[in-house]
Amino acid sequence: MDDTLEQIKAAVPHIIEQEVDNALRKSIEKYFNFYKKGGDVDFIPPRSEPEDIVEGEHNQAIIAEIQQHADENTRLIEMIESVRAQQAELKQLTNHAAVDDE
Repeated sequence: MDDTLEQIKAAVPHIIEQEVDNALRKSIEKYFNFYKKGGDVDFIPPRSEPEDIVEGEHNQAIIAEIQQHADENTRLIEMIESVRAQQAELKQLTNHAAVDDE
């Protein structure tokens, strides 16, 4: 867990204060405990929309990049939903097989 905390600290561009360090440590512990119990956490970056961007070649490139990321996020969300549905179906099949064996 300390390795994970140090990696996060190294990725953050500013110094983490003690209070934030403690909260971060607790969050990491909760995540690891949740994961050990079989929990899954999916992270999808929030969708961002351009706000009042003035027309121009540079701005059009930014808008195109934002749209590309939004499309990738949509595909990622669909893939995660598909995996979750397959996991649920597999659990049902496994439970039916266990009941049939009894």
